[in-house]
Amino acid sequence: MSPKPPKDLTDSLKSLTRDNTRVIVPADKAKALVVINKTDYTAALLRSLQSPVYEEVTSDPAEVFSGRFNEHLLTALTGPAVRGRRRDKMLKENDADGYQLYRRLSKTHGRCGPFYGLVKTHKYTAPPTTEEERLHWIANLKLRPICPAHRGADYELTKHLTACLKVLPRPPHSISSPLQVLDMLQNMDHSTNSCRLISLDVEAMFPSIPTQEAIALIRTLLQDNRDALSDVTCLKPDALKREASKIGIQLVSKPSLTIGSLLCSKAKHHLPKLQESNVVYKIECSCQVDGDPVVYIGETDRELGTRVREHRESWTGAVRSRANASAFSAHRDCSPAFDEVKVLNRASHYQMRLLLESAYIRTVGRREAVLVYGDPQLLLYSEPE
Repeated sequence: MSPKPPKDLTDSLKSLTRDNTRVIVPADKAKALVVINKTDYTAALLRSLQSPVYEEVTSDPAEVFSGRFNEHLLTALTGPAVRGRRRDKMLKENDADGYQLYRRLSKTHGRCGPFYGLVKTHKYTAPPTTEEERLHWIANLKLRPICPAHRGADYELTKHLTACLKVLPRPPHSISSPLQVLDMLQNMDHSTNSCRLISLDVEAMFPSIPTQEAIALIRTLLQDNRDALSDVTCLKPDALKREASKIGIQLVSKPSLTIGSLLCSKAKHHLPKLQESNVVYKIECSCQVDGDPVVYIGETDRELGTRVREHRESWTGAVRSRANASAFSAHRDCSPAFDEVKVLNRASHYQMRLLLESAYIRTVGRREAVLVYGDPQLLLYSEPE
């Protein structure tokens, strides 16, 4: 167990996280943190967006991309569309494993990722010491733009393909670390001029790779390395540690909580609650059963705000939509707290969300006034004190 940090250090870290006038971000290409004024950081981000690489759009293109992505995913799993039949239902009836894969990889919504930047401290020889140097440093502050893809429609597919491809052996011309480059230089014969070391910089952060050539390369790697795919372990970290200890190997996990993660959490963009997806949530109702408030617990793979809006429409009866399946249609004399919806847990896998939902139903409340409207998950439960 790691030693407990001193109280003065803990208090200092807490005061920094509560300071809304400063931003703490990781330094680019360095194991360091940068504390910067929030207005200066925002101005540097806006200057980065003035580059001709970026283009202003009037609507989010990710929504349209989500629908096209799901269509291509269904085509890959089931084949071309069949008139009069829904391909997702066909997949559910004929291939249970394929349907679970589709539920995990498909996206019913999509948004462009948030935007923030890492300070390029390696571009400066030393930190500013005078006010004039500080103003010059701020005016020429350089940031590396970061746009996380976790909100994109193809994020789950990217993770799935990465897990499948990372077990393949590296190509002979790839470099895994700077130590490998150093070892190559030390063992290289420099007596002749036949070798040259060339350093290349990336001009565009999102290079355009020929799609068909990339697919052909991946297919060839998979076919040539089938033996490597059979060596993948499915053991969880705890089980892997137990098995390794039996043969005298001690595995140590990297700590998930560090000082950097605590301080830099404010710099990274956090999604508003209603824009989160793949969540298990709770909505309280004003009606009571035996003196206890009635609580609705549900799960959704879409944005929470979309599902809450459907619950509200079902409660008011204003719009006939998918929300008519909601149990709130039978509680129109009550006042559900839609604006105070609470996220209980998160899980990207559909079966895991169902398990979490069932667990919260059993731990958060007891079964009361069960209302089922075509969906076995749409139940109302009462939460004990």
